[in-house]
Amino acid sequence: MPTSNDEKSIDNLLIYMNDILEDRGLTPNLYRFSFGFDEEDNLALGSLYNWTSEDVIRIVKICRTRSYVKGTCMGCGPLSLLALTTSGQRRALAAKIEKNKPRETSVYEGKQAPPRQTVDKSIHVNTNASVIVGNNNVQTAHNHTAPPNPKNGILRHPMATTLVAVIGGIIAAIIGAYITMSGGS
Repeated sequence: MPTSNDEKSIDNLLIYMNDILEDRGLTPNLYRFSFGFDEEDNLALGSLYNWTSEDVIRIVKICRTRSYVKGTCMGCGPLSLLALTTSGQRRALAAKIEKNKPRETSVYEGKQAPPRQTVDKSIHVNTNASVIVGNNNVQTAHNHTAPPNPKNGILRHPMATTLVAVIGGIIAAIIGAYITMSGGS
């Protein structure tokens, strides 16, 4: 069963193959690789990643099994005249992008930290037009924005702001209903 190091090695092999194709401007079917003992690509990977020939051959066999590379010649052996497949090229490109991503690491755990998210929950009304609050309740605002008050920390909680908005809507609806019932004055 392949290990996580094998997965990294597969990525490195596929990136190696894709880089050669891109350097030469070729599609996957137009270039052949040979990974047998003492063959050029085996030796290049060995020197690039400090792998033995057996390591290279084992990784190539896994790649063939997963259809990342394919043989292009009958009778040439399982390690000679191999071509990168489009699925192998997709994995190579994804692995290359993943390798180049900056990582945040937690000082305490030595693991990747979760991405940080910030959410601004403030609402600012800055208009000279009428504003509808609730159901058919019209209020006029004239470029007034309330500065945040650090003493009112309770209103920073999402439930508190929601509760205030709901109560304000209910009060406005009651006042609107009362005005309508009393004749609009």
